[in-house]
Formats: sequence, C-alpha cells, structure tokens
Amino acid sequence: MSSNVTRLYVLRGLQMSLFIMPVIVIFWSQCGLDLTEIMLLQVAFSATIIALEIPTGYLADLLGRKGTLVAGCAVAAAGMAAYSLGSGFWGFLAAEVLLGTGLSLLSGTDTALLYDTLRATGKEGEFTRVQSNWVFLGHHGGHAGGAGRDARAGRAPEREEALSA
Repeated sequence: MSSNVTRLYVLRGLQMSLFIMPVIVIFWSQCGLDLTEIMLLQVAFSATIIALEIPTGYLADLLGRKGTLVAGCAVAAAGMAAYSLGSGFWGFLAAEVLLGTGLSLLSGTDTALLYDTLRATGKEGEFTRVQSNWVFLGHHGGHAGGAGRDARAGRAPEREEALSA
C-alpha cells in the first residue's frame, strides 16, 4: 500500500477522533457562554465550511492536494491553539472559523488524493473498497479510541451520565 494511503488512514483517524466533542459544550458553558452563543458558534463553524467547500476544492486543484492537506492541518491546529489563547465568545468564534476553514481544506482533498494515488499505481478499481475501509476505520476507530481512553481512566460513558443525572 502506498505511503499516501497509509498517511490518509492516519489523517482520517485523527480527524474523526473528535476528542473535544464530548466536553465542548460544557467547556463553553463554564467559560460563561449561554446557549444562544453556543449555537452561534456552531452556526459560524458550519457556515464557514459551507462557504469554503468549493473554493478550497478549487485551491486543492490549483495548488496541489498534499500542500492543501498540510495547510488544512496547520489551519485546524491554529484553531485549536486559538482555544487555548482565546476566551469568551469572540475568541471562540475565531477558533471555530479557523477550525471550519481547516476542515474545508481537508474535505474532499483527502478523497481526491486517495483516488489520484490509487490511479497512479494502477489500482483505481480498488478506490471504493479502500475508501470504505478508510471511512469505517475513521469513524469507528475514533469511537473505539474514545472508549478505550474511558476504560483506561476507569470511566464508562453510561456511568458518567448516571452520575451527572
């Protein structure tokens, strides 16, 4: 298997691990945001992705897939860094816009690179199988990683829900 394909598997696994998701609303609430502000952050994130999906796809075609993936990872990392530097609604808004921009740069570019890589090695007929495995491992690997992390910490999601009720 090509190193591109292996790297794309790793990227998808990291992208779908979503470590921040179980605690982000609690984090925002403890930072003083109300539900309206929390929903506005999610709207900003989603609107950024929608607005940039086509332009970032064009950018990937123009500048190259690998460079666009690297840029997407860098912008997403800047978004996560913005969370550690920012506070309040406006700081978190900047973080969400950066995260949405990074995700837009990754979205579609990873799939196109996967297809290009398989085509270059004469294996484009395997695209559906490889992408299906890639999506499955990305989605379920992230869930398994989270479950394993909880198990090592002596927690189970059901137990935490019961304790907080």
